[in-house]
Amino acid sequence: MHSNLLMKKHIKATFTFRVLAAAIVFLPHLAAGQSVSLNSAQQYHNNYQFDKAIAIYEKLLSSATDQAEKDSIFEKLLLSQNGQSMLQFAASPALIAKKTVPRKDFFLWYSHLADRSWTSDGNYYPEGASKYYISKDGDICETSRIDSVLWSAPTVVSREMVSAKSEIFPMLSPDGKELYISSDGLFGMGGYDLYVSRYDESAQQWGPLQNIGFPFSSVADDLLYTQSADGRYIVFASNRECDASSVVIYVVKYDNYLCRMIPQSEAMALSLMSQKAPDSGNWQFAKHSLRSAPQLTFEEPEGQEDYTFKIGKEATLIESDIPDGIIYQIQIFASAYKAKNSALKGLSPVFVKKGSTGKYIYTVGAFRTYAEASAALPKVKRAGFPGAYMVAFDNGKSLSVSKARQKESQIRVVTEEVRIVR
Repeated sequence: MHSNLLMKKHIKATFTFRVLAAAIVFLPHLAAGQSVSLNSAQQYHNNYQFDKAIAIYEKLLSSATDQAEKDSIFEKLLLSQNGQSMLQFAASPALIAKKTVPRKDFFLWYSHLADRSWTSDGNYYPEGASKYYISKDGDICETSRIDSVLWSAPTVVSREMVSAKSEIFPMLSPDGKELYISSDGLFGMGGYDLYVSRYDESAQQWGPLQNIGFPFSSVADDLLYTQSADGRYIVFASNRECDASSVVIYVVKYDNYLCRMIPQSEAMALSLMSQKAPDSGNWQFAKHSLRSAPQLTFEEPEGQEDYTFKIGKEATLIESDIPDGIIYQIQIFASAYKAKNSALKGLSPVFVKKGSTGKYIYTVGAFRTYAEASAALPKVKRAGFPGAYMVAFDNGKSLSVSKARQKESQIRVVTEEVRIVR
């Protein structure tokens, strides 16, 4: 598990009240003027002026020559495009109370949750539960009680909840029908955005993740979305109006939010939720105590294919098909005959299939994101395959890399009324 999930990488925005400061991001191949432009675009983004940020990013992208530079600019461009889309479906929550607390243990101030249920790594283990949802190595996992001693091996809840970065702070709704998480790897508008998955009773599985939307998700880091047990309040945390070492915990009135399109000029004020509700004194903040990590005995996990990309002494061939969803691979060669293991240069995992021409096609890796595949490609070339190139699949069907990137970056936002319901 992460030893410190709360102060992790990729804090993309830090705020003071109504005045935003953005860190200058220098890319190694950008000229001085381009660095200034990149900084300006980031400031526009942080101020919800997405149209101006997009114009700069598109100009920088058209003139970029280095692939790493292009990838970095493209990611920033997507965040601004996503932000622009999310402002079309904005809620207007009524603020009840808020409190600024240290980020390192802010979850202890969620006084509506059970005392002595949080561990120091930011996982919630309420006493007596028969199932726990936890963040393990940046993935959302579940484990269920089997008997008085044994628990099931922690498994990833859904491939929909897996990204190249981190998914943290899983939290069930009071009725157990919704699962909320924070992620900085699923495309939203900020650092960590807030997402919800709804349980599909007929399929007996969690449904696709959906960004909870603006202003719950913002251009800052937004964390730990919860509901009070009585259904009256929503509680979440964000660093949108404080420095990176702190967060503000917001308590807002629960409602079926009918959303509307708002202009960029109104986004900052709405994100700070400065209005006060008449019953603002009804919420009391109290700091809870930590619990020791529970000593759970897990059953042995069933054998699973290891799709982790690596280069070792001996290559590993995978017999099964590639996983479902958008998958990038690196094609290393095609041969009329099956290759010996020594010809694979220690690459893992290697997939082999017979193509329409009768040749055996060898690919390596099963990457969920273009960024991961891009990072692995030069390593594969240096391992002895200078002609290697990237390919992509969607549920096993081949498609162009550009189309895969487009699908990968599609934002999950409600396109009609946004209702946060239990």
